[in-house]
Amino acid sequence: MTVAVVTPPEAGPVDLDAAREYFRVVSASEDETISALVAAAVAKVETVTGRALAEQTLRATFDRWPSGGVLPVPRPPLLSVATVEVVSPEGEVVELVAGEDYDVLTATTPGAVVLRPGRRPPISCGRPDAVRVTFTAGYGADGGPAIPETLALAVKSLALHWFENRTPVEVGTVAAPVPQTFDFLVADHRVRYRLPD
Repeated sequence: MTVAVVTPPEAGPVDLDAAREYFRVVSASEDETISALVAAAVAKVETVTGRALAEQTLRATFDRWPSGGVLPVPRPPLLSVATVEVVSPEGEVVELVAGEDYDVLTATTPGAVVLRPGRRPPISCGRPDAVRVTFTAGYGADGGPAIPETLALAVKSLALHWFENRTPVEVGTVAAPVPQTFDFLVADHRVRYRLPD
C-alpha cells in the first residue's frame, strides 16, 4: 500500500500566531523559520500517528482487495471517498459505484470501503496499484472532527524543541533529546494499519 497527497491542506493544524505565542516570540523576524519548523513537525506527527492532521485529498493504492470485502482506508479521520477504481487483469480501469457496489464507513478508525451485500471482491491485475481509492481525510473540516488538543500540542512541542536546538550536536554541551512529552502526547493517537487477508 502507498499513500500520496493529491490536494494538500489549505491550512495547517497549527497557525503561525498560535506557534509564535507558544514559542514566546513577539517579533515577526523568525516567522519563516517557525513556519518551516511547524510544517516539519506536522509531517512528523502524521508519520508517527498514521493520521491526517488537516483536511486533504489523498490517494491510496493497494495490490488487491481483501477477501472479506472490507478495505480499510489509511490516514484517519476519513471524511469521504471520491472514487474507488480497480485495474482488471486485462488492464482496464473500472470505477466502482458508491451505494451500488460499496458503502463508506467514516465513523470507524481507520475508516473503510465496504462491499455491498452480494458483491464479491473485484478481481484485480495484482500489480501494486491495482486498487485505487481517492479520498478526503483530516481534522478541521467543516462538519468534521476538530484536531485533538494533544496532537496540536505535540506539533507545537516538537517545533519548539527544534527551534531551541537548531544544531544536531554542539561541542561541549549535553545533547537535548526530543522531550518525552512528545511521546506521551502522540501515544494514544497511533493508528496501526494492516490490510486484512
